[in-house]
Amino acid sequence: MSAYTPSARGGAEKIPGFRPADVPDAAGAMRLLRLAPFVRQSGNDRRAPWFLGERRLLDYLAVFIASGQGHFSVGAEDFEVGPGDLVWIPPDTPHSMRGYPPVMHCLYVHFDLLYDPARSHWDAYIPSGTLDLSPFRRLMHPPVDDPAIAAWRGLLRVSNPGAIETRLRDICFEHRRSPSGSALLLSGMLLGLLSDILRGVESLGALTSAHLSDLRTAEAAIQSHLTGDLDVFPLAQAARLSCSHFRRLFRERFGESPRAMHRRARIRRACELLVYSNLNVSEIAAALGYSTVHNFSRAFSQIAGAPPSRYRRGGSA
Repeated sequence: MSAYTPSARGGAEKIPGFRPADVPDAAGAMRLLRLAPFVRQSGNDRRAPWFLGERRLLDYLAVFIASGQGHFSVGAEDFEVGPGDLVWIPPDTPHSMRGYPPVMHCLYVHFDLLYDPARSHWDAYIPSGTLDLSPFRRLMHPPVDDPAIAAWRGLLRVSNPGAIETRLRDICFEHRRSPSGSALLLSGMLLGLLSDILRGVESLGALTSAHLSDLRTAEAAIQSHLTGDLDVFPLAQAARLSCSHFRRLFRERFGESPRAMHRRARIRRACELLVYSNLNVSEIAAALGYSTVHNFSRAFSQIAGAPPSRYRRGGSA
């Protein structure tokens, strides 16, 4: 495939009402052309002390530590992991994982970056000690021609762990809810995860350590305060920033505004209650601080793509 070169021409100026297009850079264009993710397995697990001995995989694995401590190895790298850490394991890379007492909460997803119906349609839990994958070589994910992604291995330092955790939670939830009917949606969600990681790796170091700590505290407050509307002023005040400066730094780190994160967090909690609880729609609306069921249903449909009752039945928009 020839290299992509953005062009301002190509006849677009003949379109009635023409306006200059927002053209991705060369790296972004190649990702749009080439990447077609496929989610194979996912998990949102709280594990007592656990150990998975050295093995290799045929696909990619991303693991996010939501809480707890542990020790991982990926290739020749050994490292401790804790809350907010993201581990990226490429195909055919030796790795092992251990979670320390008392409990580790980890989110993970096994996936292909390049979907291929002749290679991608398999599923297996590859056990410890599996290091020779030569009998299954035809199923091995090929190298990805992307310098940034190809360099990811082991512990990835990112500036936006909260956005990545939220994205992985959403992937795990949707995969559990409708694994066979969500392939296209999950592919788009995984592209969103890649975008979050790229942004987090590239922007690392752009914020001071003090601001990072304050923004992490603000994010935790947003994720835990789901029973009413969000007031940004006390969050900015606690970070010793003006509201406008706080919003700008927050968006730089998490890729969205504080209110957008809060809206999504409330609806994500509503999704969990619809799937895992016996509360009716009115009770869920009240529990999350919506003034009326109508307001709740409208907000839910805007983000989830379907009314709450249809979502509970497993339907979409």
